[in-house]
Amino acid sequence: MNINKSILKLAVPNTLSNITVPLLGMADIAIAGRIGGDVMIGAVAIGTTIFNFIYMNCAFLRMGTTGLTAQAYGAGNKEEARKLLMRALTVAFAIAAVMLLLKVPIENVSVRLMGGTQDVMELVSRYTSVRLYALAAALPLFSFNGWFIGMQDSKTPLYISIFTNVINIIFSLFFTMKMGMGIEGIALGTVVSQYASVALAYIIYKRRYSEGTSLELQKLNDPSMLMFFKVNRDVFLRNFCMATTYTVFTQVAAGISDIALATNALLMQLFTLYSYMFDGVAFAAESLSGRFIGERSIDRFRKSCKTLFVWALFVSISYVAIYLIWWKDILVLFEPSEDVLRYASDYVYYIIAVPLIGFAPFIMDGIMFGSTCVKPLRNSVFGATIAYIISLVVLVPILSNTGLWIAFLVFMSMRGLLLIPAMIELYRDPLKDII
Repeated sequence: MNINKSILKLAVPNTLSNITVPLLGMADIAIAGRIGGDVMIGAVAIGTTIFNFIYMNCAFLRMGTTGLTAQAYGAGNKEEARKLLMRALTVAFAIAAVMLLLKVPIENVSVRLMGGTQDVMELVSRYTSVRLYALAAALPLFSFNGWFIGMQDSKTPLYISIFTNVINIIFSLFFTMKMGMGIEGIALGTVVSQYASVALAYIIYKRRYSEGTSLELQKLNDPSMLMFFKVNRDVFLRNFCMATTYTVFTQVAAGISDIALATNALLMQLFTLYSYMFDGVAFAAESLSGRFIGERSIDRFRKSCKTLFVWALFVSISYVAIYLIWWKDILVLFEPSEDVLRYASDYVYYIIAVPLIGFAPFIMDGIMFGSTCVKPLRNSVFGATIAYIISLVVLVPILSNTGLWIAFLVFMSMRGLLLIPAMIELYRDPLKDII
């Protein structure tokens, strides 16, 4: 097997799929800037942050499903792979049902916790109230995409992502520009696209993978769910810390000033663009590491680890070059005010540093998720979050927005440093903790 070809076969479709996600966020912010200026941009940024917090906490539906499914695929156990999808969907629908029942308190608490000026938070409340209805489709979609990637199928998530984003942009423009719905129209476009996309995912599954069997949701207390919960407990705790970090970042920026909030929201789009596109390589790491462990092929696992790190470094250096040259041209696409652009020029180099700092923890995450070696991931993010909070408390009162960005880089650095011992141990003996 040619490892480079295997990585590219998985990474290229995954990268193309992932790039549509930040492009969608960029489109929403661009629409917000056109219809409501900097205040609307800040409101959409906060609203998006609220849902990023929710979705990051539920991302175990994709992450845990990918690793377990890849191992079942590598072992040639198709029946177990299908059951893993059923387990993931069962949990997804259960979580979505609970959150919809608690829609009003979730909306109220989320808006109050984020802070910001009265004008911004009024818009955030209107945005959140509509977009919460997308949960019943968005969470099952995580399960489908994670399962497809675990089955070494990165093209299907690409097709679904393109479909999702095209539908989202079309309907967001229609609801805002034609129907005059304002920020509610941006949120409603997302709702429509999520339900259309989960329907498409189910159709693709039925045609390509079902082999005459139907999806049957399982009882949450079924003994077969134990493995799924065991892996995803630690993934959930890890993601909770990650989501808290990004949410606090926006919350602190909102407390500094409206211009800091709007500027950081735009700069974080560059980070989001990098992280989602880089995840194409990380998803390939999940697929291949899980597959090779399922096959009990230690040599292939080790070779893939080395090759993945080389690809990760190459991608990161490419991003640094792109951002150094074209960062302002990218930000102009969002139609920010001149004040925001001037403010951004003082902070853009913190974002440019992220690819060099972040490539190692990102690729180690992918390898460990695929290997279902999740406890070190949980512990490293715990430690990084503590370092982040300490940095915020010490630096923000002194350096304001500069302190916020330094704290963010501290978080990214600590994630990688704390993972190194576990990565070395996994490389030496990848079958040690296999479930």
